[in-house]
Amino acid sequence: MKVTKNPAYSAYQNAKTRCYNKNRPTWKDYGGRGIKMCDSWLKDPKKFLRWAQKNGYKKGLQLDRKNTNGNYSPINCRFVTPSVNCANTRLISKNNTSGFRGVTKHPRPKGIFWRARIANEGNIKSLGVFKTPEEAARAYDNFIIKNNTEHPLNFKN
Repeated sequence: MKVTKNPAYSAYQNAKTRCYNKNRPTWKDYGGRGIKMCDSWLKDPKKFLRWAQKNGYKKGLQLDRKNTNGNYSPINCRFVTPSVNCANTRLISKNNTSGFRGVTKHPRPKGIFWRARIANEGNIKSLGVFKTPEEAARAYDNFIIKNNTEHPLNFKN
């Protein structure tokens, strides 16, 4: 099979483009921040494709970097569902008022409180309402740890 006909090739090409094509709008978030593809994959797409087949590539999954500040390489990459990939981001929304992942303002008659929620397997789960954004963020992190989900934590334990 020709390399470009391999179903995983688009994941390879998209990652390479994010790192090296300055004309792409997403380049600033990847190559513009110094994110690269390892030399082995960059020089030989077949090595990436062999790695992909051995490491869980399936149609519908996306190539994800475990460490969002790390490069595309065999030790830092995995194939995940789109919802896991979206959760594994260094960015917190520009309109985030709490500064924490999964935490939003929750106005109540007795003042402002903070709600913790998490998207898990396609469902939004409420984790409670708290007095401070830090308490809500800890509840979010505790859910991740207890349920062993692949979401990034707010606090380093």
